[in-house]
Amino acid sequence: MTANPAPAASLKDTSIHWGRIIAGAFLLELVLIVVFVPLIASVGLPRLIPFIVAGCFVFGIACGWWVSRKLRARHVFHATAAGILATALYLGLGVLNPEGGLRAVVEGYGPTTFVLGNILRILGCMLGGYLNRRNQGTRA
Repeated sequence: MTANPAPAASLKDTSIHWGRIIAGAFLLELVLIVVFVPLIASVGLPRLIPFIVAGCFVFGIACGWWVSRKLRARHVFHATAAGILATALYLGLGVLNPEGGLRAVVEGYGPTTFVLGNILRILGCMLGGYLNRRNQGTRA
């Protein structure tokens, strides 16, 4: 008895869902802003840096999962794209920072921590997409 080959993916399965990617990126940045900006104002950035970096990863996982939850294919791609776009949005917000631009943001975190937080945002999203893919038993 031979196994049936996997059905070919339809065009809809392989298309890029830009709406989900853009919505997920904005959602991720909105959540990070809503959660951490009030805390930064009351506690101060230096004490919150480890929590912000961890939050970028954890909220990234949730965002990546959300972006890819209704997809039938390319979960990791869509989640990763949302993470990259969210990082670009964050960098854009940093450039618009009225108190010294992106340089002040990088100095506030420290260059290594700044880069680490942004990488973890993307990796978190990627992991969220991977978890969705694994749970659905499909390929990214």
